[in-house]
Amino acid sequence: MNWRSIAIGTVGLFVLWSILDFVIHGQLLGPLYASSPTLFRPMEEMNMKLLYLTVLVAALAFTLLYGLNAPRASLRDSFVFGGIYGVSTGFGMGFATYSIMPIPLNLAYGWFLGAMVESTLAALLLHWVFRPKRT
Repeated sequence: MNWRSIAIGTVGLFVLWSILDFVIHGQLLGPLYASSPTLFRPMEEMNMKLLYLTVLVAALAFTLLYGLNAPRASLRDSFVFGGIYGVSTGFGMGFATYSIMPIPLNLAYGWFLGAMVESTLAALLLHWVFRPKRT
């Protein structure tokens, strides 16, 4: 197990996902959140420390899943890994939530597509982090 790669991957994903979350949730999906204000806390009531902790834990878990299960030798394999992970998390996040909460359907699609983008880019980043070192 390469703890250095796990640490670099975790930090890299934390930064990547924090930036993507700002773009996806803050910029692209912001109007959809605003259309359902009773379902979400106002910004001033959000616990941002806890939110960032969840991003850090998710980044560590994703890195461990990727790194401890034989890092992908090809870029295509990493892309497939990220896509499968994105489907598994994004579909549940978006459409399971839509099935039980009155969120706009476009928000469910946004969460699904956002998870797909984030997990695919994460796997591609980890492909680079875990690449074999040239000797």
